[in-house]
Amino acid sequence: MGVELAVDGGTPVRDTTEAPWPDWPANSEKEWVEEIEPTLKEVYLNKSEGLPAPMGAKFGQAFAAYCDAAYGMMMPSGTTSIAAGISAALDLDGLVDGGEVIIPNYTFIATASAPLSVRCSLALVDVDPVSFTMLPEAVESAITDKTVALLPVHLGGHPADMGSL
Repeated sequence: MGVELAVDGGTPVRDTTEAPWPDWPANSEKEWVEEIEPTLKEVYLNKSEGLPAPMGAKFGQAFAAYCDAAYGMMMPSGTTSIAAGISAALDLDGLVDGGEVIIPNYTFIATASAPLSVRCSLALVDVDPVSFTMLPEAVESAITDKTVALLPVHLGGHPADMGSL
């Protein structure tokens, strides 16, 4: 890349003398009292955010605008998000078998449960012993005529070898 890391003498990306570590929470007490707490009370104590989830829809639209995207949808969990992505990519309606999805054999439970929830079967492949991400050669040998997708996982700060995959 040609850019030297700060730890090796390169230019730091932020001044750690002014703020050595980010403060948490990032909100002030005033913001908490005037904005966050009343909203939480409205949602959780009044049980006002059932289906069709108007506040969730409003958040999805605001987040889409923030990301300069046409659409945005709030999802209840990462597992649901993965399942929705698989359904959209494979055009699944949940009523037919979706085919086989190749996943790493060392991963989070959501990597397996999301494809299963949309009627896909799984093929587990070995991972690299250093990065714990999918081995491209293991993926290649696992591909069959039933394979419809790969679901690589970037684990513990180690990105999967997407170029090879």
